[in-house]
Amino acid sequence: MNADLQKIQKIFKSLDEENQRTLLAFGAFLQERVAGSSAAKQEQMKQDLPRPQKESVVGALQRLKETYPMIDTDVILSDAAGLVSQHILQGRAAGDVIDELEQKFTDLYHHFQAEQNKDA
Repeated sequence: MNADLQKIQKIFKSLDEENQRTLLAFGAFLQERVAGSSAAKQEQMKQDLPRPQKESVVGALQRLKETYPMIDTDVILSDAAGLVSQHILQGRAAGDVIDELEQKFTDLYHHFQAEQNKDA
């Protein structure tokens, strides 16, 4: 654990201020995922939240979590972390990453709806 903490600190210190805020926001996203109640989320309805013109990748993750509260974020965590890493570490355009995140959440939502209809 200590080695992981040192690695995170080294990464954090190597980033500029904007990317440090993004890394912290992503950490908060992960923390919220752990604290959230999946049963309560599954009972909630889809929210139609518009995509702002200028949106960070982490902001998009938060918006998509609010848009699709019934989606278990554990399912998408690995993909989301990979996309955030591509944006932060490899410089992939935020818009492209957000488009892909939106598609993943939409696909999961359609799968969720199909499962709900199957059980009804």
